[in-house]
Amino acid sequence: MDEQKKEAEVKEIQKKISDIMNIDSINEILKSNEAEFVYKDQKYRVKKPNYQQKQETYQKKLEKFSKLLDEVDDEGKPKYKLEEDLKKAYLKRGIDIDSLSTKMFNLNIKRDGIMLKLGEALKNNADDLDCKTLKHEIESITNEIQDVSIRKTQYLESSIENQCLIYFYTYLSFLLGEKLVKEPTENWVRVWNTWEEFKQGDEGLLSRVSYYTTLMCNSDIE
Repeated sequence: MDEQKKEAEVKEIQKKISDIMNIDSINEILKSNEAEFVYKDQKYRVKKPNYQQKQETYQKKLEKFSKLLDEVDDEGKPKYKLEEDLKKAYLKRGIDIDSLSTKMFNLNIKRDGIMLKLGEALKNNADDLDCKTLKHEIESITNEIQDVSIRKTQYLESSIENQCLIYFYTYLSFLLGEKLVKEPTENWVRVWNTWEEFKQGDEGLLSRVSYYTTLMCNSDIE
């Protein structure tokens, strides 16, 4: 993939993320451990997973890992590569994947520090302009983190670990998506009752549920 095409993909992904996120709403979601939203006039929600849902998804992830690790091509060679194998291959081409991880780590620390400042500013009823400046800095760093994260993911997207991680959050999204029904009584029910239903689901809805699932679980599940 050439750099120009990769840059276009990064911008497109960032735009999709920006369409459904802002700092204030993220803070509210993290506090409440659930996200509610409306899509095509239907109300949906995603709640933080319970222990049973985590365990079920983790087991699915292990099964996926074993399956990919055992798959071979027509010549009997491993069909998929582990991250370490890909990192070594990229390093020979002058691309240091580990340095991207270090950059993301440092950016997250920087953003956390600014978020603490913003929290103190709001607590002390600071000037709106000061709060706005801090929010802008947080958004700017968040965009930079997204850029680095997306690039790292693109480099390692074919790795066994990455495919398992994607499958992990995808399966968790399948479990966590709920919709509000009003008959016979108002109640939250699962959006998808089977894996086949999920795979055939509305792409826009899948993206929205997956986003909120990842947001709430990113710091909670490994």
